[in-house]
Amino acid sequence: MSDFAQYPYEALQAVGSNLTTISDQIGSKSKNAFEILGFTADQDRINSALGHFRSEWEASVKKLGENIGGFGDTSTQIGSMSAQFDAQLASSMQPGGTGGSGGAGGSGPQ
Repeated sequence: MSDFAQYPYEALQAVGSNLTTISDQIGSKSKNAFEILGFTADQDRINSALGHFRSEWEASVKKLGENIGGFGDTSTQIGSMSAQFDAQLASSMQPGGTGGSGGAGGSGPQ
């Protein structure tokens, strides 16, 4: 058992990477998903309605991809920054450690 709290930084980074991958896939896999060909002239209203739906759908999918990608980037950054901060803090708390901050535990003038 550890005297220190431990957080799953690697899990945050993995989630971030996975969300970024999902974001990329949403954009690429939905391209041309609603291309429908072969309507006759008397089916113009159907084609027009599908076109309207398709444009709204594409805008929604684009926004969804952007949001997922943003969450992925944020999760990765939080995991990286937290792991770095935790490592620096742990280093500074070691006997004789300074953690680069010159704070408590460092050796002073002798």
